[in-house]
Amino acid sequence: MTEKKQWIDGVRGIGICLMTIAHVMVLGDPKKKFLYGFTLQIFFILSGYLYNDKKYENCGVWQIVKPKIGAYLVPYAVLILLNMPLKLLMDYKSGGMSAVMKMLPEYLINGLLYSDGNSMPNCAPLWFLPTLLLAYILLVALLKLTNRIVRWIAFFACIIVGYLANLMIPVLLPWHLQVVPLCTALMMVGWYYRQKQDYYKWYIALLWVVLGCLAIYTNEHVSINELIIGNPLLFMVESTAIPCAIIWIFKRYDIKCRLLSLWGKNTLLMLGINLILNEISLHICGESWYLRAIINMIIFTIASLIWMWLKKRMQWLKVLGF
Repeated sequence: MTEKKQWIDGVRGIGICLMTIAHVMVLGDPKKKFLYGFTLQIFFILSGYLYNDKKYENCGVWQIVKPKIGAYLVPYAVLILLNMPLKLLMDYKSGGMSAVMKMLPEYLINGLLYSDGNSMPNCAPLWFLPTLLLAYILLVALLKLTNRIVRWIAFFACIIVGYLANLMIPVLLPWHLQVVPLCTALMMVGWYYRQKQDYYKWYIALLWVVLGCLAIYTNEHVSINELIIGNPLLFMVESTAIPCAIIWIFKRYDIKCRLLSLWGKNTLLMLGINLILNEISLHICGESWYLRAIINMIIFTIASLIWMWLKKRMQWLKVLGF
């Protein structure tokens, strides 16, 4: 990525850092509720922001999404399968080979179709990848609509359908299908924000942050992964206001931070090792969330440096997609 675009990796870096912190906090902690209100949504908003519909104006939907299928699903499968030996080793230590043989089929099915459990190889954060892919496909299709009114109708339809799907389908569907419409709506906000970003000033970004905080405070605890969104209007406000403000700040001031950029370039790696890091830090420092977050980010930083060093020397590793 060019120096001019380092701020994009910076946004990803701050997002993955906040996600890591949120994942070590206990349920019921107001700080966790605050971070869950907008942290993951940063990635959906940024994905929509980066989509250039004019670039693909003369391309069909399949031409646009085809390269993304491998880009999302290859690292998804690889990271899940890489985590499997770690979890099976833990099962072997606790229950022997019988425990390994009992859990292996479940890990394969749940890992590849759901990836939302609290144990490896489900790698809970990885559910984000196929969901992002499906939302991207729907975004591309909707932005092919040339009529603005129809686009707005499609946007609100995504919110309504997503909300009703969460209410009426309490059972988690493979690849979190019922949250795809809502995630598409978030991406559409990111795309629309890019079209209008030149009109926004610092006081508007500040207003976004205030509105986002008020929405988080007013709404219930939000967790897209667990199909909890609360009030749909408040959900959309808290999910878009603060992420848009963060993007505005990073782009407006062209923020360049090598550490954030390193984290941003290795976001998928962190998604894959996040839960195993949580287990390691729990054994090291107990329930102290800030110490666990620090340890997790230190290990993640070291792992990122090693991984980038390996990719420079073994080019075939780039095929893995992360």
